[in-house]
Amino acid sequence: MMVHAGRPTELVTTSAAALRDLVEDVLEVARLDTPGVEQAHLQNVSISALACRAIACGGRDAELRVCRDATVRADPRRAERVLVNLITNAYRHAAPPVTVEVDGPRMRVREHGPGFPATLLNHGPQRFHTTASTRGLGLGLTIAVGQVRVLGADLRLENPADGGAQATLALTPAAHGPDTSGEHPSHPGDEAMRCRVK
Repeated sequence: MMVHAGRPTELVTTSAAALRDLVEDVLEVARLDTPGVEQAHLQNVSISALACRAIACGGRDAELRVCRDATVRADPRRAERVLVNLITNAYRHAAPPVTVEVDGPRMRVREHGPGFPATLLNHGPQRFHTTASTRGLGLGLTIAVGQVRVLGADLRLENPADGGAQATLALTPAAHGPDTSGEHPSHPGDEAMRCRVK
């Protein structure tokens, strides 16, 4: 039986892609839950370059602000996965503008929606747990937390006093390697020039 191109075919293709992504996320959570299965391959990497790649990969209109660049010791693929999930979560559950700020070994993802739910802040991300005001299955932040654990990094979720939500990913500074701290100094009007994705 031939399936003609059109709206029904597009819906089937979209649904199949969504199901595939869901299965991949569930399998990733299962691997992260099993001690010793996931191993980080650490290397020295510029944190601003890492953030820029993650923003481009996410395909969102997020703005990168570099206050102070640094070389960190991380697994680039895993760190980018964490950041992409944080950016995606910010757009899915909150409101623009979304900014990614690099300040030394820390990256902050900030948005201006209603903030993280109290249950999330109190108990951490819960897979397959949603509230009446949220969409999704809770897998994005669950994966981010799992990857952070593999990286030996730190992830802090908070609601700033002036509104919105902020996720701060703190990576380990490289003990040795090129010093990139002076590559992107902070100058008035210059912080948001790099890596704006439209």
